[in-house]
Amino acid sequence: MKRAHFLFAALSFAWGSAVGAPLEPVVSRHGDVRLFDPARPMSTTNPVTVDSGLPPGASFGVLRKGTLSGGRRSGVENSLLGYFKGQQLFTVGLGDADDRTPRRVSLHADFCDVVQDARSVRTPARTWVLTVRSGPDRTCFTGDDVFTAVRVDTPQDQPGKSPAGLRNLFANLTATGTIAGLLTIEKNPAGSGPAMVHRSAGFGSRQLVMPLADTGTFGGSFYRHYKELPAYFYFKLTPAGTSVQQLYRYDRPGNGLSLVGPLHTFAATGPDESHLSRGTADLTHFYFQDGRTILRVPHDASGPAAVQTLAALDFGLYGMRTNAAMDRVVFDSDYGVQSVLKTGGGLVSLATGGYNELVAVGGSGQVYTNVTGYTRPIPVTARQIAADGSSVLDTPNAYFSGVTMPAAFDYDADFDNAPASVVRVTLSGGNAVLSLRKAADGSARRTLGTVFGVLSLTAFCDQYGGDGFCSIADLIDHSRGHLECHGGAYCAFGALIDRGDGASDIDAYLFDSRVGASVAPMQVTPGVDDLVGD
Repeated sequence: MKRAHFLFAALSFAWGSAVGAPLEPVVSRHGDVRLFDPARPMSTTNPVTVDSGLPPGASFGVLRKGTLSGGRRSGVENSLLGYFKGQQLFTVGLGDADDRTPRRVSLHADFCDVVQDARSVRTPARTWVLTVRSGPDRTCFTGDDVFTAVRVDTPQDQPGKSPAGLRNLFANLTATGTIAGLLTIEKNPAGSGPAMVHRSAGFGSRQLVMPLADTGTFGGSFYRHYKELPAYFYFKLTPAGTSVQQLYRYDRPGNGLSLVGPLHTFAATGPDESHLSRGTADLTHFYFQDGRTILRVPHDASGPAAVQTLAALDFGLYGMRTNAAMDRVVFDSDYGVQSVLKTGGGLVSLATGGYNELVAVGGSGQVYTNVTGYTRPIPVTARQIAADGSSVLDTPNAYFSGVTMPAAFDYDADFDNAPASVVRVTLSGGNAVLSLRKAADGSARRTLGTVFGVLSLTAFCDQYGGDGFCSIADLIDHSRGHLECHGGAYCAFGALIDRGDGASDIDAYLFDSRVGASVAPMQVTPGVDDLVGD
């Protein structure tokens, strides 16, 4: 079973401190659910086992809570671990004072997977998850599967919501991060066929937003068809009565019942040709692809006349990044990492030859990318370069493994492209030295410590693919599969350890991004993969 992707790893390294911190979860492939207290070192009582008996490859992950006020997000920390056991869904609290007893969610005992979530930032227990359940044949992933929306705080004697044709689920957040309403794709309440529908926050009353053509793109694969931003959703939809895919915007504040558009009609129709989730945004524009063309549209656009072409390429592209301070958009492509001016033209190559991977952008134009040869899995060079192609700094035998986010940041302006630090791993003599670089300018922040006997750090592949974990060289098209640590403090990660004679397995570690020499083990079990929640 693929890991669920509704649930998100990340928080005072003060060994022996009385100050509590949210716990970090570790799930072993032996089926144990364990919680690690980062305020204490690993011992016979830390981590503590809270459940067992999970099947190999069971889906799990973490929901985080935070504060959203005045467009700034702060106080992000682990809140709940969710996992499947025996096709039942359980949660356990990760807060310092939470009850550690696993709680069963809803009465359903036939869950197969979670395909989407509608997150409450302020109160994670009020998050809705869209699940797939085995149908009458009691077999997962067959034609009679049932889509069911379940709120995480649903009592174990209550069912979820399974309206006819339900396939997708999105949260409309208030300015403080609570759920004001829901958007779904389900059966048209005013006719036949599918439709986008607005529902109340409790999944009650429903109102038609727009009838849709049934193109077979709904459900788990629909991630290619939308981009979620703090104030907007951008959707690639096929309206009823048409056969063309068009770009629409939904303005999340106000709980509206209308989509703005069409803003653009897509020429490319292949499943990977107009991958909307690969887009990026700043305060004024959304940047997206139509096949091999990069375009931008203002957030206040009302029609296609405002769409501008930035670059028409003769090669494929696989994901874009920018932020409010940058004047360029950076993207992965068949020919390496490239950038283009936000006003169009000025295409610059940042990393070519071999396999190249865009990890992060920071400041007003720093780009962090990994440059490797075709011999896998060992990365060769960590490259820091300005988005205009100047100021190249290469570190051989090293790679960037992910980012730490600041304790508070401008959510509307920077969303997920304004990290505080970038994590660099330098490989030497079979060991991995972890250090932080300031994302704004790439300068050294601190050395975190060393993991010994390491083949590679690992991070879970992105939420739409992978077999549960992957090495850095497996992340060709998984820009969200790196470490991404929130709250300005702890970050959990896995390390692939060489046991000799060709044997290896994953151990769990963490570090405090505020403290040097803070890398420490969470769980070390030779012969067993210990996986951290993300």
